[in-house]
Amino acid sequence: MKTSKWLSALLIIVALFASACAPASAPTQAPESGGEPSGKIVFAYPGEETELVMRPVIVKRFMEEHPNIIVEEQPIPGDYVATLLAQIAAGDPPDVFVSGDVVVAPFIKDGVAADLTPFFESDPDLKEEDFYPNVIDYFRGADGHVYMMPDTVDVQRIYYNKDLFEAAGVALPAEGWTTDDFKQAAAALTSGEGADKTYGFYADTWWAVWLPYVWMNGGDILSADGTQCTLTEPAAVEALDWYGDFIRQGYSPSPQELEGLGMGGWDLFITGRVAMYQTGGWDIPANEAEADFEWSMAPLPKGKSESTFLHLTNYVMSAQSENKEAAWEFLKFLASPEIFNLEAGTYGWGFPPDPSITDEFVAKPSEDATPLNILNVQIGQASAANGKLPAKILNWEEFTDDGVDVGLDRFWNGEISAQEAAEAACAVEPVPAGQ
Repeated sequence: MKTSKWLSALLIIVALFASACAPASAPTQAPESGGEPSGKIVFAYPGEETELVMRPVIVKRFMEEHPNIIVEEQPIPGDYVATLLAQIAAGDPPDVFVSGDVVVAPFIKDGVAADLTPFFESDPDLKEEDFYPNVIDYFRGADGHVYMMPDTVDVQRIYYNKDLFEAAGVALPAEGWTTDDFKQAAAALTSGEGADKTYGFYADTWWAVWLPYVWMNGGDILSADGTQCTLTEPAAVEALDWYGDFIRQGYSPSPQELEGLGMGGWDLFITGRVAMYQTGGWDIPANEAEADFEWSMAPLPKGKSESTFLHLTNYVMSAQSENKEAAWEFLKFLASPEIFNLEAGTYGWGFPPDPSITDEFVAKPSEDATPLNILNVQIGQASAANGKLPAKILNWEEFTDDGVDVGLDRFWNGEISAQEAAEAACAVEPVPAGQ
């Protein structure tokens, strides 16, 4: 699930919990040992195209293996986030529901998510240590306990038009390519003027796209404890200036130019007017359906170090669930090799958050895995260990929308320097997750 889908959730959470706090729930107790859990649980997920096909398959398989547990599906069309948060505020949340990375901090702080560490500790088969450390650790609260179960992971990558590379005589992105190689390729792939211009790269101004280059350069957007905006530090300013240079040099259209063209970055790529752009794996289906040229993907280039942005879809067990043992059994199934391989191989839904499952998939892909879905997992395998997310804060939407995005807007259009933009971008004080 695309990270930006969850951004509006943060203000909604504040409004809902200010007017109607969720009923208090008792601390999660370790599950009692005994027979097979039974009863009914409700599972909510977005009513979107892929999930409407994939989730019922998963639920059917689970109930075939666990006939004593009934999973009532609750696909939510339209505004999934608003509907889900309304259920939470009303004290009637689903037992298990799909969630996003940007709401991890408030869901833990406000007691929405059940503590999963007692379940991990008592379960003989599934442990916290099974997952990539940088994935599972993001779901920890101030107490060090885990509150979400990882779903498959997505990462930023470069999509590129192979035909344009070949026509320009530019080498395709290869293992070990660097940020210098990247910018040189963008320059060589840029040609023409005006309406006939072909750009080497579309430099998207979404923070999830440019932030990995700040990390590669030794900078960050927030301090580790989430108390300070750190974009004004030299390493971050240098990286912003490097990224903005794609636009200054004309290798990428500026936001103003895009507006004049009446097209987005993806539109320019799919019509052969941009050779490279960057986003997550969620664009694979659209590119498969629309592109009439040869294209592929590559991990992000290496700067002073390697980095990428981790996009973490996850599952929450409601702290108010009255059947937590059955909910845990379902969460375990969702985190099984069978399901992670189904999601990644059949549906192209990211890559497994368990490195052993990812490695096994790459070594021996499932029979129905398409070449692009295999490549998607390979990019995840190559990138996961170096993937990051910003420190968890409670006012992420306000911090980014009213601070970072507004502060950087004039920089992207060439009106102010990177230093001036960084100072403007830190206008909103972050509220750390620990408060």
